[in-house]
Amino acid sequence: MRKHRSSTTSPPSGFSLVEVTLAMAICALAVITLLGLIPQGMELSRKTSQMTDSSYIIEQIMRDLEGSTWTSLNRNKSSSTSSGTQNFVGTETRYYDLQAAPVAKDSSQIVYVAAFSFFDANLPSDSTAQNNLIRVMGRVASTSNPAFNFSKASPASYVTFYDLISRTRGNLSDKR
Repeated sequence: MRKHRSSTTSPPSGFSLVEVTLAMAICALAVITLLGLIPQGMELSRKTSQMTDSSYIIEQIMRDLEGSTWTSLNRNKSSSTSSGTQNFVGTETRYYDLQAAPVAKDSSQIVYVAAFSFFDANLPSDSTAQNNLIRVMGRVASTSNPAFNFSKASPASYVTFYDLISRTRGNLSDKR
């Protein structure tokens, strides 16, 4: 015996051209959006790396300074002018490579330049505590130019830090 097939047809399987086109448009929009975020992510990564390296350099400098003798810190201290402002006399400059390791001034691997100066603490009252404190101002720039001039550059192009160094037991024997 023969079976009769039904005369009703089954719905077509698969997606229509409109559905496929719409799905491709949505995917293309998502890919274009993600591609637009790549430059922002790269810039953020670069800035974060510079901030991390600058922080490491600052820590390294402060560790070196805090381990110095009181006499050597005082020798580097800037003097005040007649108007009361302080000069950057005795500013020390150091140079660092991509891994924030110290390098020589004439090195081709310079990536960071750090400069720091020493000043009196300028406490509000004339106290003996002022004789035991030195203020440090440091700046770190991401530049390969060993002659980088912090005073002529925009403050946005470098990181500035301030710190106080006190005379401690280790360097108390040094006379001011």
